[in-house]
Amino acid sequence: MEAAFAASPDLRETLISAKLNIPGPVKRNETLEAVFARAEAAIAAALEAADIAIRRHEAWSFPTGPESLWMVAAEPLEVKRQMVAIEEGHPWGRLFDLDVEGRSGAVSREELGLPERRCFLCGRPARLCARARTHSVDEMVAWIEQLIEDEGGRDGLSPFWQDAGLPY
Repeated sequence: MEAAFAASPDLRETLISAKLNIPGPVKRNETLEAVFARAEAAIAAALEAADIAIRRHEAWSFPTGPESLWMVAAEPLEVKRQMVAIEEGHPWGRLFDLDVEGRSGAVSREELGLPERRCFLCGRPARLCARARTHSVDEMVAWIEQLIEDEGGRDGLSPFWQDAGLPY
């Protein structure tokens, strides 16, 4: 992250890291790529609506899933507000992991006076359930699959937990 900031003298530049919150061994397939594409579109739309300039954007698909980095010209707290609005307002926002970092480090929800993210199954703090492995992968996969179907469907895509055999 420091390298991203080192190349720019603009002190207002902020880095957005986008990933998906997907449990289990399958992190990359056609459905998850489509979900991530919607996250990317939501980020671009939010930045445009807030008149935040995008300095650089790069996206990749790793074995751990799709990821992207965005360098934007805005204060980190304002960018975090925009990303939290996506995570909480988009129909699939609970599946998005949108982290924000300024020159002084990561910006937390707590800095905005917001509670930490909650487990989508039981409502406890998500980090506690993740650390204790409170819920089975099957339970989480079933919830995510239902969310995808309830909030816009899969448009004919295979269930997300099936490996779609993508070449990358």
